Amino acid sequence: MSIAEVRIEGHAQLITQLRALAGPDLRRLAKRVSSTAMAPVLAAAKSLTPVDSGRLAASIGKLATQNRAKTSFGSRVGTRPNYTYKTTSGERMVSGSKKFREKHQGRKLTTVSAQQYARLIEFGQSKDGKWKRRAGPVHFLETAIRSNQSRIITTIGAELRAYLTQRKANP
Repeated sequence: MSIAEVRIEGHAQLITQLRALAGPDLRRLAKRVSSTAMAPVLAAAKSLTPVDSGRLAASIGKLATQNRAKTSFGSRVGTRPNYTYKTTSGERMVSGSKKFREKHQGRKLTTVSAQQYARLIEFGQSKDGKWKRRAGPVHFLETAIRSNQSRIITTIGAELRAYLTQRKANP
């Protein structure tokens, strides 16, 4: 799928303040920045997905990530492994782990994973090339990221400044 990266370079004071954060503080910051910055991308991706059953739009979500050294964080918009949805015909469906499916008993199980389905729609064919989409590819994630790229960068900067200012005022 599409990847956009934002790096903070040349701002020694900001980088020093961010490196001082550890563990829960960095995770809290990652979740806050991710939630705020990726919200327009998530909304755009869901609005750009072609609707047949509603499955693809239901599977799209956002996730905050952190590297093992806990020195950087990121976020992504893509398919979630566990989700429920209602088809346009009214059927209640579930996709995900056995534990998640047991929690949502009474729903019909989907047979193709969200990742396989999203790839088919985004690129027009499955990874192994067995399935091809007659209508061709719909680059919904790529378009969502590109159309919101400047907003993402602005929001990340504003959220970082707000968090660090608040933290400085209330140590």
